[in-house]
Amino acid sequence: MPPPPPAPVLAPQAAPPPTLTGQDDETPVVKRRKSKRKELQQASGGTDALRIPLDKSKAIGAGKGSTGSTGLNIPK
Repeated sequence: MPPPPPAPVLAPQAAPPPTLTGQDDETPVVKRRKSKRKELQQASGGTDALRIPLDKSKAIGAGKGSTGSTGLNIPK
């Protein structure tokens, strides 16, 4: 008995034409230009401007419990 014939090859269908999305619905956001001075001040701050000063006396859990200055609830 011969093997069954191969399945017929379907012709690929063409993709639909591109359509434009509703770009008129969105209004562009225009930011005010920073002055040169403001740009330089921000750039000169670098990562130091993002740091939070650490005051040991106000740290969370400082001086609490019997585990020292860590303030963790870990028994000895």
